[in-house]
Amino acid sequence: MSAAEQEQAISVQAMSPHEDYPGLFERLQAALRFDGVASPEAQERHLAKAADVQIRTARSWLQGRRQPRPGIFNRLCDGLDVDFEWLAGREFQLGPDKPDRHALIAGMPEGEIKLIHAWHKMTAWERNKFLRYATRLLNNDSKALRLGAMCEHGQISRHQMLAAM
Repeated sequence: MSAAEQEQAISVQAMSPHEDYPGLFERLQAALRFDGVASPEAQERHLAKAADVQIRTARSWLQGRRQPRPGIFNRLCDGLDVDFEWLAGREFQLGPDKPDRHALIAGMPEGEIKLIHAWHKMTAWERNKFLRYATRLLNNDSKALRLGAMCEHGQISRHQMLAAM
């Protein structure tokens, strides 16, 4: 049995409780919706291709019978272009403790407050893609600049722009 076949066999084994990813099904569904994959067969193919596993393995994830092994989970995150922490069901944190939102907002310009409200209306998936986009903008990435200009001129939607990240 080759190394790839062994890894494939390991990936379909049941996971131990300490390797559980809470909310995996819902987050996989959100990622698939964002990628525009609707039918169950297409979802299975999309996940299998993203993680480089067999379709039956991806099907077992979608049916909730199994969860990806850690190494395969990393490949799945890379293939779906999502953050590991997000797909694993963990919350993003900027620091060790969360500051009081109301204290932070007091004295902020109205534009920044509107931005914060828009941020809270975004799904976790949109936030992840938006952060990738913002990072690229900070680095003067030509693709991000071009997509931003296209979105601003109404040539593509925000959803299309974020999907390209």
